[in-house]
Amino acid sequence: MAAKSGALRRTALRAAVGVVAIGTVAGLTGSAMGEAGRTRSPVGTWAVVITFEGSDKVERALFALERDGSFELADGKRTGLGTWQPTATGFRYAFRHYDVDDQGVFDWELRGVQDGALTSADTFTSNGTGTSVDADGTVQGVFHTRVEAKRYSIQSP
Repeated sequence: MAAKSGALRRTALRAAVGVVAIGTVAGLTGSAMGEAGRTRSPVGTWAVVITFEGSDKVERALFALERDGSFELADGKRTGLGTWQPTATGFRYAFRHYDVDDQGVFDWELRGVQDGALTSADTFTSNGTGTSVDADGTVQGVFHTRVEAKRYSIQSP
């Protein structure tokens, strides 16, 4: 009986070692996949082109979507802050940025809301609105915009 239980323990040990070995190989295979194996996410830094519905106006900016849900933008004149979150079809981000007059006095703010979707691992598009609000809180206008974004990083400047 002792020989039989020893044989069962050895068989169980061999099976356990086999499972660990297979799991390790599978884990290495997953690691080797690198970028191709990662889940698509808008987290990262983006160079964007913003177009305005019914206008020839085009703006360029840099966006950063952070893992913690924060959002930053810079366009060379202004910076803005906001948040983003995943949605059933992609993601949504909202932000504000302020503008000042020639004397450096607060003049107006832009409140943006966009719904976006990754079109590849390194591109996304989004559509939404920008609402311009003056210093008194009066809405100056609502603009429909489209954003075309391309990811950039140390690996792909």
